[in-house]
Amino acid sequence: LAMTLGMLLCVTVVLDMGQFWGWLDSPNLVAWLAGLVVLASGFVVWGIVMPTPLISLRPLACPQYAGALLVKIIYSINIYTLIDLLSNYMVRMRGYQWWQGSVVLLSALVLMLAAVCAGLHFGTSANRKARLVIGLIVMTVATWQLSAIDLYTSKIWIGLLVAVWGAGVGLAAVPVMMPVFEGLTQDQAFSTAGIFNITRFLPAFI
Repeated sequence: LAMTLGMLLCVTVVLDMGQFWGWLDSPNLVAWLAGLVVLASGFVVWGIVMPTPLISLRPLACPQYAGALLVKIIYSINIYTLIDLLSNYMVRMRGYQWWQGSVVLLSALVLMLAAVCAGLHFGTSANRKARLVIGLIVMTVATWQLSAIDLYTSKIWIGLLVAVWGAGVGLAAVPVMMPVFEGLTQDQAFSTAGIFNITRFLPAFI
C-alpha cells in the first residue's frame, strides 16, 4: 500500500510540476522522478514475487488477460481524455457556461446508453468481437475528426461528432469489459480487481 500510494504521489508531482520546474533541469523534479522509478520498480517486483500482494501482477503473464486489459486501457484513455479535453475546450476556449458545454456531451450520453442497451438486448457471444471492433473504429474516427476542431467550429457539428463517438463507446462498452474476466474463477476475478481498477484511470491520467 505504501509503495502504491508513493508511486501515485510521485506520478502526480512529476506530471503536474514537470513543465513548471523543467523536466530534467530541476533537482526537485529529478528527485521525484527517481522516487517514481524506485517505487514503481518495487511495486512491480512486489506484485510478482509476494504470495499475496495487495495488487497481484501475476495475471499479466496470461496473454489473453493481458491483451484484454490492454484493449480496456486504450478504451479508457480515449474516454477520460476526450471528455476532459472537450470540457476544457468548451468552457475555457469557447467561453460557454458549464451547462452550455454539457449540452454537447448530452448527445454522447444519450447515444452511449442507447448503444449499451442495444448491445445488451441483441448482443451475443458470436457477435461480441464484431461489436468491439466496430465500436473502437467509430471511437477512433470520431476522435480523429474532433482533433481538428477550432474556435470557429459549429457547436452543432461538434455535438454530432460527440454523439457518434458516444455510440461507439456504448457499442464497445460490454465487449471491452467481458474478456478481462473471461475464464477466471470468482477468486481469480477478485484477485485481479486491483490491477483492473488501477489501469482504469492511471494511464488516462498520465
